[in-house]
Amino acid sequence: MRIPCGMNLRPARRSHWSSAGLGEILYRSITRDYRNDTYYTKGLLRRELTADAAGAPFTETENGYTLRDVDLNVEPVDGTSTTASVFPQLTRTDRRFFEGQVSPGKTTFTAHTYDTLGNIATFTDDGEPGTAADNVAATITYTNCQPAYIIKPNHIEVKGNGTTMRATPISTAPPAT
Repeated sequence: MRIPCGMNLRPARRSHWSSAGLGEILYRSITRDYRNDTYYTKGLLRRELTADAAGAPFTETENGYTLRDVDLNVEPVDGTSTTASVFPQLTRTDRRFFEGQVSPGKTTFTAHTYDTLGNIATFTDDGEPGTAADNVAATITYTNCQPAYIIKPNHIEVKGNGTTMRATPISTAPPAT
């Protein structure tokens, strides 16, 4: 028996905030759109829109994902595969701040890359596109203690405006028993 997964639907959940009683004024609403186009992306947050009482956008967040085949360590992968082991990586998050304007007055984004085990390897925060002085980038390396399969960060380096803001070596000693 084939069980339908509801693909190609765009479910949304709407939340409303108003004053204490029923029938009072609506202050804002939040609409969340979830990906539902493949088995591997089902339920991932695609977009969140906060709107004011008139329905005008206040803030908007959009998430972008890349599908990685875990066994072959390749990306992007065809999301329609029925045999692949796939990890949906959150690779980019765009934020737009309308705050009553027709077009966003401020935009920003973050980007992530991952190592072969799915740990975040780099993180970039582009504070204001076009302004390099407020960009921050972090690089994270991990210790892989086998056969216990203990994986934890061993070094984090954060750079901004062309200089190292923080470099943190983390102890790699095995956990005490």
